[in-house]
Amino acid sequence: MSRPPKAPPRFIPTLTEVVPLPREPVVPPPPTSRERPAAVASPAPAGPPPWLLDIPTLADSIEASFAAQTAPTQPHSAAEPFQQATALPGSLSAEQEARLVQRLLQRVEASLEHRLREAIDHIVQEQAALIFPKLRTEVRTLVRQTVGEAVAQEWINVRTPGRQEPPPSLSGAFARPLD
Repeated sequence: MSRPPKAPPRFIPTLTEVVPLPREPVVPPPPTSRERPAAVASPAPAGPPPWLLDIPTLADSIEASFAAQTAPTQPHSAAEPFQQATALPGSLSAEQEARLVQRLLQRVEASLEHRLREAIDHIVQEQAALIFPKLRTEVRTLVRQTVGEAVAQEWINVRTPGRQEPPPSLSGAFARPLD
């Protein structure tokens, strides 16, 4: 049985200080002679503004939208199957609802997989285009350095004919530059 970690991971923010809320409203200091107040602050209203009271609540607007969808606009219209399909979720049996949810999830999964694949391919191509010049430069530098070291070693071996040196290993090819 594994034990949970003693400390949370680095990326999870932790509460380090408790700050008490002020009991009195905080009033900003009066403006200095150089500053002008942009607007006089008024106390916050106790309730919502009057114009907000005229807007229907979310529940009311959903009920109205379902009522508009289920109300017949024309007898035997072409939109009738659509209206029946968008009826209230409560009118479906549990089995029908489960099948509907399963079909919806399959469609969403197929569409989302295709769209995500396209988006990721595009981003990977952009990143590859950005990284290839740097990678090419690094490979070029390493090849030049390795060839230079090999030429220098051979030059030393050619200049001193009596000296026998073991062949270099692959691990030594990238070790460190000659002084």
